[in-house]
Amino acid sequence: MTIIQPKRFNLGDIALASYIVGEGSPTIVLEPGLGATGYHWQLVQKALAQHTTVFAYDRAGQGYSDRSPQKRTPLQVNEELHRLLEMAGMQPPYILVAHSFGGLIARHFAKQYAEKVVGLVLVDTSSEHQYDIIPQFHRLLKIQNISMKSTSWMAKWKTLGRYLAKLSMK
Repeated sequence: MTIIQPKRFNLGDIALASYIVGEGSPTIVLEPGLGATGYHWQLVQKALAQHTTVFAYDRAGQGYSDRSPQKRTPLQVNEELHRLLEMAGMQPPYILVAHSFGGLIARHFAKQYAEKVVGLVLVDTSSEHQYDIIPQFHRLLKIQNISMKSTSWMAKWKTLGRYLAKLSMK
């Protein structure tokens, strides 16, 4: 299976990686879950690319994207995504497809850029109320984030990255 290679776009203060395949409209924008990257969408992305343009990316601090000096808020993340979509030449209308934590980001994006979004697909997404529902959520989130940063860093090693890619495609 051919792996979609990331392409980095310089947004001025940071560079973000994206994975783009297919052609046509609308543009499907894949929003990964917490700690995940655009790479995790590759099988879905390739299937959808048979019908239209499909765009996935690594949020700041994940995968092949730089860390952002800005605070990680939905507003900031969506502004970076919006700039990245423009830099990559991705034309609206957009259909947002989001998994887990990405659902929070996608719902905010759809509200913030409503004139550019024609659809929203939520795949087992997080709730804005999860912090209240799960008492230990912040602690669990911190542990997961440390784990995913380590995995992301290790995946950048060429040999280990190829090995992990082969394992995930089985």
